[in-house]
Amino acid sequence: MAIGEQMGMSAKAIGVAFVAFTIFIYALIGYLSRTAQADAYYVAGRQVPTVFNGMATAADWMSGASFVAMAGGIYFKGYGYMALLVGWTGVTY
Repeated sequence: MAIGEQMGMSAKAIGVAFVAFTIFIYALIGYLSRTAQADAYYVAGRQVPTVFNGMATAADWMSGASFVAMAGGIYFKGYGYMALLVGWTGVTY
């Protein structure tokens, strides 16, 4: 992006290139990781230990719940609520 900017690319073109590059990388990873076996697709061939699978599921759920809860909290309680967003400090306003 920095090279593109120095070459005179517009901010819009850099933004489009960044999004296109990101989509390309994800598509490439998906293509290289493809499988024809349903077991390998849904449960990673049963090679991931249960504890790690549980941790990944919990992190995914907490991430989504935190995102929605923080956005709602900041919307309803204002700027001071961002203290929780910065590091779950527990400061009450």
